[in-house]
Amino acid sequence: MLEKFVKNLVNFFRDFKYLRLPFSTLFAILGVFLAFFYINSKEFRITAKAPITAPASKPFNSSISGTAIVESVGKNIDIASYYSGRVAEVFIQEGARVKAGTPLFKLNDLEDKAKLAAIQAEYEAQLAMVKNLRQQYQRLENLENKAAVAAQDIESKALELEKANADLKRLEAKITEQKLILEHALIRSPVSATVLQVNIREGEYISASAHPAPIILAEDSLYQIRVDIDEINAPYIKPNQPAFAFLKGNSEKKFPLKFVRIEPYMVPKKDLTGNTAERHDIRVLQIIYHATKPDFPLYMGQQLEVYVERT
Repeated sequence: MLEKFVKNLVNFFRDFKYLRLPFSTLFAILGVFLAFFYINSKEFRITAKAPITAPASKPFNSSISGTAIVESVGKNIDIASYYSGRVAEVFIQEGARVKAGTPLFKLNDLEDKAKLAAIQAEYEAQLAMVKNLRQQYQRLENLENKAAVAAQDIESKALELEKANADLKRLEAKITEQKLILEHALIRSPVSATVLQVNIREGEYISASAHPAPIILAEDSLYQIRVDIDEINAPYIKPNQPAFAFLKGNSEKKFPLKFVRIEPYMVPKKDLTGNTAERHDIRVLQIIYHATKPDFPLYMGQQLEVYVERT
């Protein structure tokens, strides 16, 4: 090819005197020929770079892949306060193991204690009034000469005593209610679990409907793995298909999964960016698996790569 190109170039220069072209045009044509020859004589190859981490090796000859997320078996437990108030103390931190009944945090209860003291004082005054009215009524009832007192006066005193007793019971109920409010100022764990998040600080004002919840708990002795299977692959999913989960970015970390159930209702794929204008055009079938704690760290909310055997 090179010999032919040189021969054509020599012939071109030999016949140049008949072409009557300026030297600038000659050099331009020569540059085009040289560029064409250079491009055709070189091979431009792009060398593919090796991945930072090796992809997970498929555990089955034929498999269906999906993304998954680690959940608690009983799902996360959002612990909120019974009523709005200012946080007085926080007793736990993230990662702590708590037993059922362990105090988690406490709201400021000084105002509620003052209300309780005021109600108790009112109760004591009402109790004294009841005792006084009861003595008066008993004296009237015990008179030997009933004609000395009008029957209407005795009946009126009986009604006063009845009303006083009713007011006394009302105050007793208010004391019980106020003590319950004071008891609810201290929030305790309903179950034995691990603390996933603590979203409050001492001195912070929180609402009973706060989001996210002040404390989030989860039981992590057994994991629930929620796998999203694309709707295109959904027809190939059957109950009790074996599956393996791999950590993202580390193909050597894997563990088997135990089939639990298939949730028959397809949902939009939640691969979200947080944009409120976001739209979904993919729906997924969710499969629930269980997994025991592996010998490497695994965290709630962690994403996994899952391969399900295709039968």
